[in-house]
Amino acid sequence: MTTNVFQRTLTTSPGCEISESRFHLTLGLTLFWGFFVNYLIVQFAPISFLSTPGRVILFFIAYFVLAFSGIRMVEKATTPFPAFIGYNLLVLPLGFAVKIAILSLELSNPTVYQSILQTTILYTGGITLCMMILGSSFPKFFRGILPILTISLLLVIAFELIGGLILRQTMPPVLDWIVLLIFCGYIGVDWGRSSAIPKTTCNAISVAAGIYIDIVNLFLTILRILSRRGRD
Repeated sequence: MTTNVFQRTLTTSPGCEISESRFHLTLGLTLFWGFFVNYLIVQFAPISFLSTPGRVILFFIAYFVLAFSGIRMVEKATTPFPAFIGYNLLVLPLGFAVKIAILSLELSNPTVYQSILQTTILYTGGITLCMMILGSSFPKFFRGILPILTISLLLVIAFELIGGLILRQTMPPVLDWIVLLIFCGYIGVDWGRSSAIPKTTCNAISVAAGIYIDIVNLFLTILRILSRRGRD
């Protein structure tokens, strides 16, 4: 996501440069805002509108429209405000995806779901922190594995579409571990690449959008792995 963001130079970056500390503060606050909105969605947003197949289809249409619109706005934004609006368009559908995943966990593991959820949050935070440190320490390595990560992710998506949707087969547990490694790598890649682009407010928000997607996908993958283990 937001590939062109990491290719921006001083001449193509929107806005004026800011200090590195302010850049990372903006990035961190943007991520915090996204996770705070996710928390509000999980706690208070109703999903009773998904009571019929037709509404589920409409939900998925709205999901992809909002997500792709958000990506487009983030990539094309020339000032912080539209970049932030695009970021929120990403946060909303992914927040509902997190809520649905947590409700599914509660239904499948009613006695231990809170423990699994807390462990998932802890693991996600710890892994994210480790990958940010590694991404900052070895940016060249992570840039080098980016093509491998991209190809691997596309293969996984194709496998899930063919096996899960077309052939109606249950996906093997090892696939979740592969996805876990892929998004660990993406966090390292995106964090490492963020240090190489001009430090502007708009770029900070754009980078946060990419890292936010990585972290949410990492969270959902860990939740799925622990949920499966809880049922065994």
